[in-house]
Amino acid sequence: MGESRIRRSGRRYRRARRLDRSQRGVAAVVGTLLALLVFFALFGIFLTEYLPIWMADNEAEFTAEADASLAVFKSNVDAQAALGGPSVYTTSFPLSSEGVPLLAQPTEAVLVLLPPSCPGGFYSPNGTPVQKTSCVFERESFTAGAAAKTSNAWNKTSTTADLEMQLPNRYFNAETFYFENDAVIQVQGIGHEAIVGPPPLTITKTGSNTTLTTAFLGLYGNSTVVIGQGSEEVYSELITTTHTTSRGLFLAANGSAVPFNFTFQIGTRNLCAWYYYFTNLTSVSGLSAWAYTLSMSAASLSTSVCSDHGGYTYMLTFKLLNIAYATAVTASIDVSLGAGVV
Repeated sequence: MGESRIRRSGRRYRRARRLDRSQRGVAAVVGTLLALLVFFALFGIFLTEYLPIWMADNEAEFTAEADASLAVFKSNVDAQAALGGPSVYTTSFPLSSEGVPLLAQPTEAVLVLLPPSCPGGFYSPNGTPVQKTSCVFERESFTAGAAAKTSNAWNKTSTTADLEMQLPNRYFNAETFYFENDAVIQVQGIGHEAIVGPPPLTITKTGSNTTLTTAFLGLYGNSTVVIGQGSEEVYSELITTTHTTSRGLFLAANGSAVPFNFTFQIGTRNLCAWYYYFTNLTSVSGLSAWAYTLSMSAASLSTSVCSDHGGYTYMLTFKLLNIAYATAVTASIDVSLGAGVV
């Protein structure tokens, strides 16, 4: 009987320690709040740490895809000019990055085709624009050197359209790509411009002889702006193409070939990119300082010229002297933007 009283006493003790219903409710609420705090803490870490990294990767991949599309477009245009066909090429351009479901919207690009524009036209016969600060153009020419007695100079001048792709990235660096004068230009941040797809201009120096290969591209099209998701098809239609060589153009009195000069002049909104390109080209080609001249309409290169041109154009002139032989391809291409694939 003593043992029975001890067991009953133990049970009474345990019953006395049990929580009543209100206490059990408080414990459940506290547990739920703690779980929510842990969840929100982890979710906050995800939003502030992992989500930006995820979206930065998406936008970096999107930027690489845009760069690749412009490279393919340039390759297609150059093939049409050099080979005389096919008559139409189609290049697909991505219009948006990947997003994060429910948390981050995709980043949408702006694809713009700016038609040729040069108010007032050009002065004759040198091809200089009447309004230098609002003319996107290209001029290339072969002209006689001092030793030439007879010449038939080759001279081409034309306004040109610009294909522009704006990437307003929110997590990765915002960038803009241009297809201008047969070159792909990348503009990023303040003061950073670079030609990532150079024009088909090659200078070869062998001994005292300098040879040149170049292309003159006239790009045309109607003003178009596309914003959205999915992709957009860009069509390049070949209008005309011709091939020219310097053979027989520049002769001495006895009929022998003599050196001549080459001039490459452009009106551009991306002066810094072109200036650095020609500076590097002359260095790589091994040209001496007296073998060429490089001048520009801007007094000096500055961040205002490189990044905040305000729509103004600047004129850059590259002149290569004493060339022995040159070839040039001239082409006219019409560009149009078609229906995308969503």
